[in-house]
Amino acid sequence: MEKEIKLREPLGVSAAIESSRLLAEVAGELGRKKVLDLGTGSGYVAIYLAKMGASVTAVDISNFAVGVAKENAKNNNVSFSIFQSDLFENINETYDLIVWNAPVGDAKGNRFMDVLKSIIRKVPVFYKLAQAITYKLYLKERLELDKRVIREALEYLQVNGIILLIAIDGEELILSPFAKNLGYKVEVFDSTALRRTIKASFLLFQKND
Repeated sequence: MEKEIKLREPLGVSAAIESSRLLAEVAGELGRKKVLDLGTGSGYVAIYLAKMGASVTAVDISNFAVGVAKENAKNNNVSFSIFQSDLFENINETYDLIVWNAPVGDAKGNRFMDVLKSIIRKVPVFYKLAQAITYKLYLKERLELDKRVIREALEYLQVNGIILLIAIDGEELILSPFAKNLGYKVEVFDSTALRRTIKASFLLFQKND
């Protein structure tokens, strides 16, 4: 599937790095049919799932990213709804799967910061160092953003619907109890492939009856 997806990833748009590709694969294995790709970036996850036959909605806080995702969807011969939204701000439907991977660093759609991150990402040595530093600097903000998504998603998930996300370096120890307190059924599972990329785990939070 990966080789069949063609992406234009200009500076200023989150690229489909290995963790993004693994996230798409896990999402596809869940077999859900109505999916919200929250923070779509270049659109890789949404395109991957659309190619598997899911009905997909993709949103991003950045209008520039939305434009790129639309172009990439067209170039991959898939059609789905793509529009600007700050998380659930412009969402008015419910889904059986919400896919989310909180950004490391600025998450406000700042064009300059998005371009800077894209440049750094192209130099692997600098990227790993910058990612480690940025993660520590923005850990509190990232966790608060994750908690906001988990909390607000209850309104946009169908019964037994799932949020799938990536927890970095022990974040699951904070996010799992938080989700349980909200009534979610929680599953944490490690992926050898994911851990080769970053020290992270996949989290599945399922909305109960």
